[in-house]
Order: sequence, then C-alpha cells, then structure tokens
Amino acid sequence: MKITLTFNPSELVGAGFKPALAYWNVARVVVIDVLRACSTITHALSQGCRAIYPFASVRECQERARAMGRDKVLLGGERGGLRIKGFQLGNSPLEYPREVVEGKDVLFTTTNCTKNLNTITRLGKPKEVLICSLLNLPAVAEYLVTKGEDVHLALSGTNGEVSLEDVVCGGMLIHRLVGAYGHTPLSDSARLAHVTYLHYKDNPRQALLDSTHGRRLIGLGMKRDVDFCGRVGVYDLVPRYSKGAVM
Repeated sequence: MKITLTFNPSELVGAGFKPALAYWNVARVVVIDVLRACSTITHALSQGCRAIYPFASVRECQERARAMGRDKVLLGGERGGLRIKGFQLGNSPLEYPREVVEGKDVLFTTTNCTKNLNTITRLGKPKEVLICSLLNLPAVAEYLVTKGEDVHLALSGTNGEVSLEDVVCGGMLIHRLVGAYGHTPLSDSARLAHVTYLHYKDNPRQALLDSTHGRRLIGLGMKRDVDFCGRVGVYDLVPRYSKGAVM
C-alpha cells in the first residue's frame, strides 16, 4: 500500500501533482472535508437519505433540480458557510435529521468539497471514491485495511488553502493504516499530515477549534456544528461516490 495526499483540489490539477493515469485508475481516493461537507453527507446517509448528488456550482444544482422535479428533491449546500438562497438546507449536519431526509435525494453544492469531487472524476476513473470525516473514519480505515491497495487522500481545504482539520483527519487515517501494515510508503505530504495528527492525537477535536475555518464557523454562530463534526467514529458507514451520486 502506498499513500499519497493533496491538501486541496488545486493541487490535483497543478504542476505539483500529476498522477500517472495508470496509478490514478487503480488507487482508491478518499475525499476528506471535516467542516463540514463530508460530515454532513455521512450524517445524512445515516439518517436514511437515499442519495446525495454533488455539484460544483449552484447553477448546475438548480438545473438538475428542474430536470428531476423540484418537488421530488431537496436542495442543500452553502457558499461562504451560509445556506444558499432558495435552498431548503445548508451545510450543517444538524439540518439533516431523519424526519427531513429519509428516503429523499439531496442535490448538494459546497464551496470546497463538491468541487473536489468534480476535479477527481475529471482526472480519470479511480477504483473507488470514498467519503471520509471524523464521524466515520474508523469504518473507512477498516475498509481500506481489508483492501490493502494504494490510497490517495484528497483533502478539500478551504478556498484553495490548507485546512488544519482536514490535515489532522487525513493524518489520523494514515496513522491507522500504518498501524495495520507497518512499513507503508508515504508521500511527503502524507507524512506531514501524519506528523500533524500526532500533535493532536490526544485531542483531535482541538484541531477543529484551532483551525481558521473552525474559528470562522464559531464566529458565525455554528459552534454546535464544529462540536458535532469533531466526534470520532460515530457512524459505521463508508459512503461511495459513483456515477454522480454518493450512497
């Protein structure tokens, strides 16, 4: 197993990271966005949401809603951390309880994560694309251990910058994989994430509170979201993105 990592979607298409197509098409890609998209997706699916369809832009989301029938879907997402005008739901996991999303399809667009997913699928056809947050990290780690194949961690970051909470989540996942396999080749970026996680190992939730994005959400009155997303191993789910939907 080889583990590579990018800190934000721009690295995937930049000069610093150009995966050989042969590698990209056999690797499992794990998308990480702790605050908050991957946490929201995982929670919504745990509450019986049928599928989540991620879109890079608000316009694409709205066009698909018209094609599918606005009364048959829910629109969810954010720009700048806030719910998009005309959408029923934002990007807070607390807005996705069972009574709202069970049996429903959600069309979803966010500032960072859904663009990350779009970039990944444009590069080629990875063996699998998995969704990971702290909420379901142990389940994702256990699944990857059973496969024993190359893994690329695609962190979503925030507005093209590195996000501390995503780095710590990625580092925690690396730590579990290294613990299972012993010697595991790591890219320099993966090693940096692992070292950062070790700093927060005894209190990973603190990384969310220390992060720029976490502090911004708290400033917007969303501390409950930050607390919710900081819990580890709440759900035994491994969401997969395939054919335009996360299920």
